[in-house]
Amino acid sequence: MNIGRGRVHAVNAKIGEGVTIEGCIGTHDRPVKDLIIGDHTYIGPGVRLDVPRLHIGDYTKIHQDTVLYGKKPVTIGHNVWVGQNCYLDAEGDLQIEDNVGIGAYSQVWSHIRHGDTMMGCRLLKYRKTLLDHDSWLVGRCSMSPCTAEPFSVALLGSVVTKDMKRNTIYAGVPAKPLQGEPPYRETYPADRMLSLKLKMDEFGASQALRGVVRFSGDPTATEFNVKTRTYTKRGTKEEVAFMKFLLPEIKFVPHV
Repeated sequence: MNIGRGRVHAVNAKIGEGVTIEGCIGTHDRPVKDLIIGDHTYIGPGVRLDVPRLHIGDYTKIHQDTVLYGKKPVTIGHNVWVGQNCYLDAEGDLQIEDNVGIGAYSQVWSHIRHGDTMMGCRLLKYRKTLLDHDSWLVGRCSMSPCTAEPFSVALLGSVVTKDMKRNTIYAGVPAKPLQGEPPYRETYPADRMLSLKLKMDEFGASQALRGVVRFSGDPTATEFNVKTRTYTKRGTKEEVAFMKFLLPEIKFVPHV
């Protein structure tokens, strides 16, 4: 692994062979200013991460031969899944929130630039590209500078050129909203509690208390709050095993 001269913070992360983390933007004169790799994160072989500042949350997976490149700092949230051979462009402003999925061979762009502006080309734009929490590009998707609102989904091979609205399925070239049921149904704490309790029983964990789940009666034990989708991060062996068991079907982020 080749890491530039910036500060590196990596706890319990697995980093594959041939990973490059430089922050040099091609010229090798701009070292990473700040690199944080979250707990139990996986970065696959051959991944190239080349931005001036990068924060990656817990339990995020970036699979092999993916490239993240650009001049702007990037934050990638908790429980994010990036498939193999993706290209993530940070020349503009790229933001990837918690629980986002980016399927294999997808491209996410935050700028457009090539035509000669002296000759009148108007296709020059840098814009914020946001994948908001729980949005999902299923695979082989291309996304131009726009926003994917929470719980929005682009199906296989979609070309996203306009904002994707909350809890809506998109498909096609260019991607358009599909009629029918939304990808997510409304749930309440009792529904979520039941889903989590079933997973706890399958895992072999103990004791559920009103909307808050503990592994034991010990006040230092990990608690899972189904209303807020947060947990009190303790880092115990059992907690880590349970979090990995839940993913990707059920997702929690650390309580701040």
